Amino acid sequence: MRPVPSKGGAIPESRTYLQGRYLDLLDVVELDLEPPDLSTRFQRENRQVRNWNWRRVREAGIDEVLKYASQSGPVLHNRHKVVEPAVLEQMSPKEWVSLQLVHSNNVTFDRDPDKKDRWRADFSLGKSGARYWIPVTDPAAAKRLDEGGVIGPDCLLTISLTEPVQRHDKPELCYKLVAGVIEVA
Repeated sequence: MRPVPSKGGAIPESRTYLQGRYLDLLDVVELDLEPPDLSTRFQRENRQVRNWNWRRVREAGIDEVLKYASQSGPVLHNRHKVVEPAVLEQMSPKEWVSLQLVHSNNVTFDRDPDKKDRWRADFSLGKSGARYWIPVTDPAAAKRLDEGGVIGPDCLLTISLTEPVQRHDKPELCYKLVAGVIEVA
């Protein structure tokens, strides 16, 4: 589930400050959601926020979350860093997935060669051998890496698929992003 404001876009950072601190990735939050009025293309996990009366209930343990993580590929429909909208259009909307929690014990982080101010995660899942190089958008992980911190190789990664984006003269593509990084060990 991905909470979104009624007008779309991302949740404002000010709304993620609850009970004296910002929300963390393992926080369990009680919030009032509804299906979006307008279907967001390919992102069936989106739910509109009805109100901002959010309440942090508790912090989940890593063991509670691990059982929901994929440990083998493919990640979000294929073994690439993008998905062509035509591939999704051939599927039933019930098959569209734009969020996936994965567990890899061989994650490394390096600077994205295309955008030097951005990090990317390099990992594989299971015995498939497929490697993924996906940009990291998790602000806490990026800050930690920017400050010279190290994130170990055993991680839970929340992979998010963007809506179709057209860049320059290229066709529309849905891009995979590492929206959350949780170090397991």
